[in-house]
Amino acid sequence: MSNRTVSFVGGGRVTRILLEGWRRVNGLPGNTALSDCSAEASAKLKARFPTVHVGADTRVPAAQDIVFLAVHPPVMAEVASAIRGSLKAGALVVSLAPKFTIARLTPALKRMVCGSARTLLESGLTPAEVMDLIPVKPLVEMEPQVAEMHRTRLPGLYQRIKP
Repeated sequence: MSNRTVSFVGGGRVTRILLEGWRRVNGLPGNTALSDCSAEASAKLKARFPTVHVGADTRVPAAQDIVFLAVHPPVMAEVASAIRGSLKAGALVVSLAPKFTIARLTPALKRMVCGSARTLLESGLTPAEVMDLIPVKPLVEMEPQVAEMHRTRLPGLYQRIKP
């Protein structure tokens, strides 16, 4: 992932868990951006991760190399549509939303996601490791297991993609 920029559109619990995991292994990407519609959530994240560029404007995170869409499924289509014009060519877009099918993505973003899937396949991660990154049921029900997985597996995965 050398010198790639990372961003999150949505600053909820999953974003915090990923950022915290990177911070714990001293691997927080150098150029990380984040946007959230909640000023309170943004302020908490900025206090916890001072090196992360935090704001309400989704155009900054959307213009990075790797964009994590970390919003709730009901607003995913709206957010995907809003950032579409700001995504740069070759960006890797990763949806962290459960139960959000590719059929619901806009056609342009759908093409990007398909290209991103190819990139993931070429990253050296096994299909099982890629699938481990995709939540398939509500995380609240599995929070202890998810926390343990992030503690034990995230550092190894990060070592494979770190800059």
